[in-house]
Amino acid sequence: MNQPMPALLKVLTSCEVLTFSLGAMIGWSWVLLSGQWVADAGSLGAVLAFLVGGIVVLLIGLLYAELAAAMPKVGGEHVYTLRALGVMPSFVCTFALLVAYIGVCMFESAALLLATGAITAGSFANMAPLFSPGIGSFLMVLVIVPVMLVGFDVIPQSAEEIDLPPNRIGQVFVFSVFLAIAFYAVILIGVSLAPGEKREFMGTAASASYFWGSDQAGALIVLGGIAGILSSWNAFILGGSRVVLALSQSGMLPAAPSRLHPRFRTPYVTIMLIGVLSCASPWLVRSRSVVAGPSPGAA
Repeated sequence: MNQPMPALLKVLTSCEVLTFSLGAMIGWSWVLLSGQWVADAGSLGAVLAFLVGGIVVLLIGLLYAELAAAMPKVGGEHVYTLRALGVMPSFVCTFALLVAYIGVCMFESAALLLATGAITAGSFANMAPLFSPGIGSFLMVLVIVPVMLVGFDVIPQSAEEIDLPPNRIGQVFVFSVFLAIAFYAVILIGVSLAPGEKREFMGTAASASYFWGSDQAGALIVLGGIAGILSSWNAFILGGSRVVLALSQSGMLPAAPSRLHPRFRTPYVTIMLIGVLSCASPWLVRSRSVVAGPSPGAA
């Protein structure tokens, strides 16, 4: 007699889902690249680019919210494309998503400190120019916005484990995108209030140090960025492992990845595999010596 397949547990609360989504969207780049964005598009130009790009991402998020509410199953895009387009398009889409998730895993409260210091020690005169001349400078920042906000789709991957009514899943999803847009806008305004020379390298941390007159303030921002790396890593491990689980349950991958932990009901085999790959990846990169320091704009 066939035993029923163990199910995932509905254990994720709205707060945890919100944390996962924000953790995926807010990583390290806000520490390193904020000054470059302001230099490219101007102070208000950079903020406007994130608002415009954020609205576009938000519209995509609304679509995801509808799909996640209608089909709250593990796998997100895998489930949607399988139902709409069939096996092969779904496999291609899901495999591409899996490569992206694992790639991020292998590659990789403090911001409120910056904003408070900017209000007391910043100067509006430092925000000049508000807009850089030419549409090209604006587009340079606009095209990066979807990259910065990628990761909100980890929520559909774990929809089957979310202990919320389907319509609430969509609401939390959209709210997380709003919060991420607001976060980046506050960071850019805060950095733009600092003198231009403070934005050249790790602009967010350097600006915080200037506002508070202490290197410890900048160090705290860097620690926040490191926490962002860990939160992104955590979120994409969750998303990647659920994508593999969905592929396995659909028969597109062997059965082993669909094996769930007997107690926690999580795809522990895949989680451990992604963890091993993440830990091994730094040792697979060839090192090189840097003599003249990083080139301008290098990440």
